[in-house]
Amino acid sequence: MPSAAPLPNFHPSVPWRSLLKIPARYAPILFRAILSALMVTIVSAFVIATTQGLQPGFLSQWAKSCATTWPIAFVSVTLIAPVVRRIVARITA
Repeated sequence: MPSAAPLPNFHPSVPWRSLLKIPARYAPILFRAILSALMVTIVSAFVIATTQGLQPGFLSQWAKSCATTWPIAFVSVTLIAPVVRRIVARITA
């Protein structure tokens, strides 16, 4: 039976985390994805807790809310970010 091919760039002295890194060219889209996901989880938890309280089913309702609103938030952040950058550039020195 043939042995499995080694991982590319694998060397015992290279930490495994460096093998799992996402290329830097994806940093802007990754930033938007993480930012929008964090904002959605925080805001949806706050809205559900303040409008309905912490009751049974809160976590499932919160998860459903996050799953349905994150795509909207991600697209919004992606489309609005260039406009916000231009506004900030105009009002800062």
